[in-house]
Amino acid sequence: MSKTQVNEDAIPFAIDEGVTLGDMAMGEVNEKFPAALKEVAANILSFDYPGKAKREINIKIVLEPSDDRTHAEVDVQVTTKLAQKRPVKTKLYFTPAGNEIAISEDNPQQPKIAFK
Repeated sequence: MSKTQVNEDAIPFAIDEGVTLGDMAMGEVNEKFPAALKEVAANILSFDYPGKAKREINIKIVLEPSDDRTHAEVDVQVTTKLAQKRPVKTKLYFTPAGNEIAISEDNPQQPKIAFK
């Protein structure tokens, strides 16, 4: 069953009730959306990523009509945009050592504690 509608140019057209977002491209959106949602949820729940950063799930449908306008090629994509990992911070210490500079993450001024 289809419903007749009128567009801006007052041309009546009917959209088949089987043409839905979830059914388009053989159910591609219904198939890909749960995986995208899981990917976003994992990113949100990991403390490696900033908690307040926004995440996105994008559903993109591109229609390319034929020259005679009897049909259109349709591309359906479900993609995610996730928060980027937090940077890992450290310090580098530069210590003169003879004719060169020694570079290390350990503070050379910090005494070492020996554990037995």
